[in-house]
Amino acid sequence: MRDARRWHHAGVLGAAVLLASPAQAKKDEPLPAGDVIAVRTVHAAAPAIYARLLDLKMVETYWPEGCTAKWEFGTTHAGVGANARLTYRVAMMRRRLTATIAEGDPGRYLKIDHAGRNGFATTFTLSGAGEDTKVEMHTWVDPPPWPLTATYMNKVRPAWKECHKGFLDNLARSISQ
Repeated sequence: MRDARRWHHAGVLGAAVLLASPAQAKKDEPLPAGDVIAVRTVHAAAPAIYARLLDLKMVETYWPEGCTAKWEFGTTHAGVGANARLTYRVAMMRRRLTATIAEGDPGRYLKIDHAGRNGFATTFTLSGAGEDTKVEMHTWVDPPPWPLTATYMNKVRPAWKECHKGFLDNLARSISQ
């Protein structure tokens, strides 16, 4: 009986070592893309959509409830260079960052940079002609390092994607009113 217990413990310890090895390997693997992308067709011309995205006070209203909070606007709230300090609240992620409209190409492209150690960039790409415009909202973000990568990919990223979809839905609703 004593020998059986010894082998049982050795087997458990051996399995623990084998299970730990792949986890260790994950630390050395490149991280998956953590970008968050949402796309929606909006029944409006691209210049009208661009004008709304260029105003951070309007941008604040498009975020679904619970995705952002505590907006504090800079000296200017519209146009390239406008900024606001806000908190992103997505699943368990909380980030207090300064968002600045960094660059834009009227009717085609807008980039908002979020400064800070955990910052990121969000771009809006507008394409189409006439009354319908395809709007792509793309947040360029690196997932956190292992061991938090899985939590980000399985909980935070899907919730953030829903926030992006809700943003585009609210943008489309605001234009159709």
